[in-house]
Amino acid sequence: MSGCGTANPDALVRSLVGVADCQAAALGSDGWHALATSGMFAALLTGLLTLAVARQGYRLLAGGGTIAPADWVAMIVRMGVVIALCTSWAAYDRLVYRVAMDGPAETARVIFPSVGIETDALATRLQNAHDAIATPPVTDDAAVATPSAASKSEAVVSPGAAPQTAGLPGTDRKGAATLMVIVGAGSWMAARLALALLLAIGPFAILAALFESSAGLCIGWLRALIGASLACLVIPLALALELQMLDGPVNAAARAGTADIPGLGAIVWSFALVIATLVFAAHRLAGGLRLPRRMTMPTTAPIHLSSATAAPAANAQPTAPRITTIAPPVPVAPSRAMAIAHAAQGRTQPMTVTTISSRTTSTSTAPPAISRRGNDLADSARRSTAGRRTLSAKRLEAR
Repeated sequence: MSGCGTANPDALVRSLVGVADCQAAALGSDGWHALATSGMFAALLTGLLTLAVARQGYRLLAGGGTIAPADWVAMIVRMGVVIALCTSWAAYDRLVYRVAMDGPAETARVIFPSVGIETDALATRLQNAHDAIATPPVTDDAAVATPSAASKSEAVVSPGAAPQTAGLPGTDRKGAATLMVIVGAGSWMAARLALALLLAIGPFAILAALFESSAGLCIGWLRALIGASLACLVIPLALALELQMLDGPVNAAARAGTADIPGLGAIVWSFALVIATLVFAAHRLAGGLRLPRRMTMPTTAPIHLSSATAAPAANAQPTAPRITTIAPPVPVAPSRAMAIAHAAQGRTQPMTVTTISSRTTSTSTAPPAISRRGNDLADSARRSTAGRRTLSAKRLEAR
């Protein structure tokens, strides 16, 4: 803390933001140097690189196959990137540190002025807004005391008056100024310090990319790093817009000499929700990062096509639909009634009966039909028509 100083009570907001920004920059760079140059990390890096190479050799010996040249190149490039970012500050500074720490501010200076949003000297503007809101205007004590005493006496005397309900916390001048500093400057400092801590432990996360099982740690670190960097971009945007919204009501109240600032609580609480929504959207955006976890991509065997399937579609001729022959149904065993009828007609000669099915025609041997002369049972059961006559239609109608 000696190099970055301490908070100044006279300019609390500006000093807090400045000290936090200085500490974030020091934590990101000095933390990486302390970790990458330690003996513990050097031994860990050497051991994990040895295991990664031995693992590939064991795969070749155990599998009895070969690795494609593209897979060898991908493995070598991955190891080279890990070694460079974990041992060389020049590579880490240009590829990771400066992009994460200085990239949001550079992007804000390019994008926001084009739409009339100024993010320069934001800490000083926030300090001035806090002082203007928290300090009430100086008015006549007698003029202020008389209405307040009258209002108190009216509240006591009139028993039928409805009690006044308290609004949201932070709607008064001091509460609104404190809430603005906590939500605005507090979230900004939190995002910067989180970004610095992620940059400090970067070598551990990058080293985890050597193996497929631990590559998710590196991907999660990249997502958190991108989310914190985007949060450092959207929080100054919300603060600049909030200060522009508060500029008019605060100046109008100062010119009128009144202690009440119209819409102060609504503006402060609205932008608290705006900051929370923007930070959530930034982390959702960073969560969409997807990186391959496998060191080698599996290769699929080529599909061999025959001459018939390899012909171009333009020369293919439509073929007739294939006709399938359905086998005839299996004959079903005769029922008990048929068996009794066959037993009763066993004395007659067999005859050929043609059975026609829905799909095929089959010829089977079956007993002959019952003759009138040789079947007394059928003759006795036959209905007799002797002595009957048919009436005409007229006689039937007369009846």
